[in-house]
Parts: sequence; structure tokens; C-alpha cells
Amino acid sequence: LGLRILRTVRGGGQDTLGTVEFRARYRRHGAEHEHHEGSAFVREDGRWVYREPLSLG
Repeated sequence: LGLRILRTVRGGGQDTLGTVEFRARYRRHGAEHEHHEGSAFVREDGRWVYREPLSLG
């Protein structure tokens, strides 16, 4: 149903760390759901890798 990026912090070409806040809408067993998360990423060998969820509170 959709992915919406709400905010990014760092994560540019020269960064090694970055964060993303997003909302993902999906359908499961016929019902629509929404997942809201903040995530930390780290650059390893030139590629962005998911590190951990972040508290949004």
C-alpha cells in the first residue's frame, strides 16, 4: 500500500551513520495496517546496513 519516508538525519555520501523515520502501510489477512518506525543504519563496505530500531518518543 505504501512507504512514506518522514525524516532522514545524516546518511549522505560522506556519512557512516544515518537514521530514517518512516510509515509503511500494508495489508495482512485482508486488513490494512500501518507500521511507524525510526531506524538506524551504518555504512559497511560502501553499503547501508540496518543496525537497530530507534525510540520515537
